[in-house]
Amino acid sequence: MSQGHSLAYTGGVRWPAIAEVHARVAPFGRLRRLLPLWVLVSACAGTPLPPATAVVPTTTRALALGYGGLADTPLALGPLLGGDFTLAARFLLQYPYAYAGPILAENGEGRFAMGLGDYRWDKGGFRRDGAAVLYAELGEARIVFAPRTELAANTWRHLALVRRGHTLTAYVDGQREATLTVGSEPHVLGTLRIGRRTSGHPADRTGYAGQHYGLVDDVVALSRALSPEEVAALSAGPPTGHEAGLVLSLTFDEGAPAVARLEGSAAIVRVSAQRNGAADAERIPLPTLEAPLRLPFPAGEAWLVGQGPDARGGTHNGFASFCWDFVLAHDPSRSRGRAVLAAAAGRMVFVEDEARDGGPDANVVMIRDADEEFVSYMHLERHSVAVAFGAPLRPPLLPEVVAGRLVGRVGDTGAGAGNYHLHFAVANRTVFHPEFVTRPVAFDGYEVSTDGGRSWRAVARGIPRAGDWVRSLAASVSVRTPDTDPRGMR
Repeated sequence: MSQGHSLAYTGGVRWPAIAEVHARVAPFGRLRRLLPLWVLVSACAGTPLPPATAVVPTTTRALALGYGGLADTPLALGPLLGGDFTLAARFLLQYPYAYAGPILAENGEGRFAMGLGDYRWDKGGFRRDGAAVLYAELGEARIVFAPRTELAANTWRHLALVRRGHTLTAYVDGQREATLTVGSEPHVLGTLRIGRRTSGHPADRTGYAGQHYGLVDDVVALSRALSPEEVAALSAGPPTGHEAGLVLSLTFDEGAPAVARLEGSAAIVRVSAQRNGAADAERIPLPTLEAPLRLPFPAGEAWLVGQGPDARGGTHNGFASFCWDFVLAHDPSRSRGRAVLAAAAGRMVFVEDEARDGGPDANVVMIRDADEEFVSYMHLERHSVAVAFGAPLRPPLLPEVVAGRLVGRVGDTGAGAGNYHLHFAVANRTVFHPEFVTRPVAFDGYEVSTDGGRSWRAVARGIPRAGDWVRSLAASVSVRTPDTDPRGMR
């Protein structure tokens, strides 16, 4: 967090005029939360902006980002990226083994991004297993590397990208990690965005624009290349707001000027001055969906989370990071044929019910409960969907489904003979769409046991993790606990 200016424009780079606007209501009744915002109003004014008035922040805060969350700044990238520059940010990752998570990126034409690299090799990512990676790209140049100190969830880190001449250098926590030669001048237009790339710009060839999950703070841009010593100093403490060549210094502290427009799930949250990652991660809001989501099993039936979200080296990473594998808790061998219920209401948009039990192909049902919310139930028993609905289902005559309705039964189709379990996920698209990725979700109204079923605790809303026993509460049961699972995965 900066203890000085939140925003400063200095040096020889000239920026358009700005105006201040305030909160407004977006179309369709959704509130688009806008901090007091500096927005461009004259692309040709060409007047240099004065340094921001010094403000002493009173509360330590950071930007929290979930699915769809981003913050747009007025910083024009074209003049900055065409010569020597430094871009840096402090960040905390919730899910280091997920798909690409741009911390800083372009909002416009061209290619610029720096942040978490995609973990899933078979969707254009960089890893089959092992440590998570960071990446940065500028035009056609790309750096991909695993930092010497391994990336971990809920830990504060610092990333800086420095261009000096034709050399691009990436630093993590003040240490030089990777360098690359920039062969040609990048063509990047538009402004600096935090948390996502421009819509339609594939991140790591997945076809998806990427999403940073976690926290971002101390965003700094300078129109010169910092020395290694200066990068180390920037990493060690908050920016002063008086660095030579500074064109943007953005913090989110109370009392500091606000200059980023928040959209989607983006929120400003209080964090610790000591950078306690575990405590600060608890401040990140739980993910929300349009429709409440419940466990897909009858109330009171205990299930074990065999593999949870964001699994290093497993199958739940990259584009498939946010998935759960459930088996019957007391006796996994008896999972076969157990009822699978609709976790939320919606319209069925895809069904495959003909795959052979134990065969290589999976039976799947996908139910769309809202835009960018496709709930999938995989490895279902052959013909169990047809039995549940009284007849085989074929597009376009697919039904509306009410929450809690039987949709099929647990099988082993596509999972390996005898590997009976339910694979559950919520995705942003249908499985065949090029931008398909899973997304984090939280479940409402369940109980969790972390000691093999000996004791249980009610959870109003939370995210089960691997090794948990969980059982759904009846929909009529009201859980009077905080609206989070403080022990659960955040």
